[in-house]
Amino acid sequence: MEICDEEYKRSDISSEGVNNMGEILFREPSLEEFEAVQEVFHDVWDMHIMRETYAAQVFNKNASVIGAYLDGEIIGVISSFMSINKRGKKRWEVDLLAVKKSVQGKGVGTRLVQEAIKRGEALQGDYARALIRIENIGSQKAFERAGFKKQEGIYNLILWQTWSFKERLREVQDITYLPMDTLSYRGLWIEDLFSRERSHDEYKMAINYAQQLAHNEKRDNTGATILNEDVSKLPRSIVKQSANHGKYNWWTVDLKA
Repeated sequence: MEICDEEYKRSDISSEGVNNMGEILFREPSLEEFEAVQEVFHDVWDMHIMRETYAAQVFNKNASVIGAYLDGEIIGVISSFMSINKRGKKRWEVDLLAVKKSVQGKGVGTRLVQEAIKRGEALQGDYARALIRIENIGSQKAFERAGFKKQEGIYNLILWQTWSFKERLREVQDITYLPMDTLSYRGLWIEDLFSRERSHDEYKMAINYAQQLAHNEKRDNTGATILNEDVSKLPRSIVKQSANHGKYNWWTVDLKA
């Protein structure tokens, strides 16, 4: 799941911006700096990240955690990782962005996004993308200033609980199931669910299979981003079992330009 949220108190960026804050350094935090990274996310969202997945991303060559440092203190963090779709495109997933409330609105978020883009380019990604809430104007402006463009369509972030079914479930062959290990959760992402017309039974089978697979792998949940106009295609029983976590846009930037 790619959720990129930076809740600014002010969505504007001051004319002086970062220049009047002193020198800001950008680097990857060490494993020992987990608590400091955790403090940033707690300050912004009152959320906790997982030590296990933090360590995994720190040591993963295809992932990145970047900190913004002011006078030796971490004031912002951005995390990203690589995924590959069924067409073989390498997507640099910009997942979580947080800037401490005391320095929001000064361009730190945009600088972090720019640093994340550099990492994606170094890893030869085809494009970077971020999933941003439609009401999160602060993050939208930060990403737009860094070169991202909003894609058409409003998407619902829909999650299902993991489940263990008694009957043996069959995988739907033309659907992609992607494990996602981020700083805040371990999930299983469903892609290509609407790549063609399907029956209600096929949609149900595809989602139930994902629930079972996520359960077997001890993941937190399974989910998908679904266009507004596609939600009605799902069986009502499947929709009732889900949790809708809001409406989002995909934002992308080409890394090969």
